[in-house]
Amino acid sequence: MKDRFTMLVCCNADGSEIFELVFIGNSERLRPFRKKYGRDYGLDYHFNAKAWMTATFLNAWLRRFDAYIRRKPGRKVALLLDNCSAHGTEETLPLLSQVEVIFLPPCTTSKIQPCDAGIISALKKRCPTFQLERALDLIDENVKDIYNVDILAAMLKIKNIWNAMDASVIKNCCRHANFLPDPLYLYHSVTDADLNRRLDKESLKSNVDQLVAS
Repeated sequence: MKDRFTMLVCCNADGSEIFELVFIGNSERLRPFRKKYGRDYGLDYHFNAKAWMTATFLNAWLRRFDAYIRRKPGRKVALLLDNCSAHGTEETLPLLSQVEVIFLPPCTTSKIQPCDAGIISALKKRCPTFQLERALDLIDENVKDIYNVDILAAMLKIKNIWNAMDASVIKNCCRHANFLPDPLYLYHSVTDADLNRRLDKESLKSNVDQLVAS
């Protein structure tokens, strides 16, 4: 199978809030879409020739994320991002009112990136079960390639798996990356009294640097 797509994954550190997956494919209307669009299947779907994340896609998502956070008056969050060229730089980020974006230091993904510490892996590990269940169903239909899964079916199933992800999985991964019980969260709502202290960029970066050094 040569079909590929990229996903954007976001959640808070204790797993109490997960956000809709963003899918990026290589065509506006993939063949399995049957002349429809991703949104017609309930997908947050975008596309470019290489099916890669870009700073343009990320900035559009960040604006939507910021608007979501604004729904609760007084709420502000810190959002940790990989130091990845596709994410752009601090200078290329859009103006956000309720979200403070913190880029993780280079070459630290495997050490302190909570999503890389098991969250994405847990999502992927649940996919083979779906493929086997689908294969068993196709045996009865006399389908030649029972393990073939089209890209639309894969996206829809992964979306369902993500939405059903147990909060304890996310919490354990964040704890493994040393972000729990530390007050620094992937994103974490704060009170007005804590706002300046927790969302001060230099203070947050100092906390990240301490994790890298530990």
